[in-house]
Amino acid sequence: RLIILAHFHYTWIASSPPITITASALSFTTTPSHDETTATSNYRKILLSGTPMMDVRSPIEYQKGSIQHALNLPLLSDDERHLVGCAYKKEGEDAAIELGNKLVRGGVKKERMKLWVDFCRRYPNGSSDGCDGGKRQEQGGYLFCFRGGLRSQTVQRWIEEEIGIRYPIVTGGYKAMRTFLLEELDQWSSSSTSSTSSSLLSSSLVVVCGKTGSGKTRVINDLKEYGSIDLEGLANHRGSAFGNLPGDAGRQPSQSDFENSVVVDLLRALEGEGRYGSDHSDRTTPDGSAAGAGLGRRIFMEDEGNRIGNLGLPVPLSVRMKACDGVVVIDQTVEERVDVILQDYVLDLRRRFIEDVVRQQQQQQQHGGGGGGSTDHGSSSAEKIGFELHRDYCLNALGRIQKRLGGDRYELLRETMEAAFREDIVTTGVGVDGDVSHISPLHWVWITSLLVDYYDKMYDYQFAQRDSKVLFQGDRNAVVEWAKATDTSHNNNIL
Repeated sequence: RLIILAHFHYTWIASSPPITITASALSFTTTPSHDETTATSNYRKILLSGTPMMDVRSPIEYQKGSIQHALNLPLLSDDERHLVGCAYKKEGEDAAIELGNKLVRGGVKKERMKLWVDFCRRYPNGSSDGCDGGKRQEQGGYLFCFRGGLRSQTVQRWIEEEIGIRYPIVTGGYKAMRTFLLEELDQWSSSSTSSTSSSLLSSSLVVVCGKTGSGKTRVINDLKEYGSIDLEGLANHRGSAFGNLPGDAGRQPSQSDFENSVVVDLLRALEGEGRYGSDHSDRTTPDGSAAGAGLGRRIFMEDEGNRIGNLGLPVPLSVRMKACDGVVVIDQTVEERVDVILQDYVLDLRRRFIEDVVRQQQQQQQHGGGGGGSTDHGSSSAEKIGFELHRDYCLNALGRIQKRLGGDRYELLRETMEAAFREDIVTTGVGVDGDVSHISPLHWVWITSLLVDYYDKMYDYQFAQRDSKVLFQGDRNAVVEWAKATDTSHNNNIL
């Protein structure tokens, strides 16, 4: 059997130039019916419902960007994809097809077939248990490649020959889904509250503002059922010089993954997920448009700069946030804000560093045959290493804003921070039990100074540049209560 890679522009790894392989004269024995094509091109329904999908592109393509609930089960490995591309460049299409035929056969094909078949059997009716937060969907699962071309069709045909199941393909593949998402975001960014042509155009955006430590993310999480989107959660970053999270758990997604996730969450919020449940099966029209158009939903997002860690906010989103429909301002005392920073960046972040060290030690034991679980001595060692990593991380983060702080202020803050960590380890232990009384009082000193002398001044300047109506101002609890009390979307019926 031939492996045909068609209608797809490959960007080969290493230094290979872009290559296109076509096989327009070849066809498969079966062609999707009109009904199948309609079902698999309803991108809104597929993306919002969390339908399980297998992404049969190569791992490097998957890493650059995919869909939240897609599992990478590639037809070709990165090396195989590279070799096929080189063969096409040097020897032509026939040689490339012949090489592909040789690369995926026998044991290699059998191993990949098992993974594809296991996926189909696990989600025969699109059940996404364990794939999307334990939710169960009724529509079938899907597979896709870049353009929904011959890679998808090849895997589909092999699965059908193996177990008699014709697993549906996403029409147009990943490119079509990503295009759909970016077009939806573009449409929303240029919308106005007076428009009623779609749920995107009838929405309003409220930006949650407040000084550093005011707990903006806490408010966003409290309003999840009222249309909030946690941009920092999707970016896996806390949005400041101190915002990186440790280890593999702290790795940020690719730019494309971040953008895709933002738009999916936006569409879910606009469709009323949380207020009305997560079943989108009856809330889209046959052409995939929103069924509940014109209901005037309100979206809450935290005030962000143009970047969250290494990721850039999508330009249309940044534009819309600057031209939002109003802001709410969280007012907390300095003492309350210091407590939030202590919880998030001292206690919680330290715990995460220690847990990451423990996880690495356990993995080393498993791979190195070093025996079972951690001993008390190993646990103590992990706490010490994690503590030191956390200390070094905070000092390095402070160093990243050294120029903005100024030399004298930076030196004083660094000295105080170093003294706080020394006191933690010498007099109070590493302080990982979540009790603020078990950490040095000097942490209050450097955090207060950093907030009042640096972050507050920066916030005051940036907020003064805003030309947005202040809809409400109060502490965290008051903001949440106001948002809930003024929400009218629950009075609208989803068609």
